[in-house]
Amino acid sequence: MSSERRRLNPFYALVVLSGAAFGLTACAYGVLTYRAIRGVDVGAEPSRAWQFLNEHGGLLLGIELAVLAVATILAIGTENFWQRRQP
Repeated sequence: MSSERRRLNPFYALVVLSGAAFGLTACAYGVLTYRAIRGVDVGAEPSRAWQFLNEHGGLLLGIELAVLAVATILAIGTENFWQRRQP
């Protein structure tokens, strides 16, 4: 039995983190949009997070999507390099 350890591509961590951030932001932005369309009362005063998403949500989603795209391209593009670099 061979005890070869596969070297992990560090860009995978960036893909997972940026994907999770994008998913969380997209869900929050979706809830914000749904509540605005339905006219659901958020309360006396909306939280700072809702205010931030209301003002900058589209930009934030775009930045996260760009980071996710670049991280994915880097992860795929460097896969052979990390596979050949066995310990």
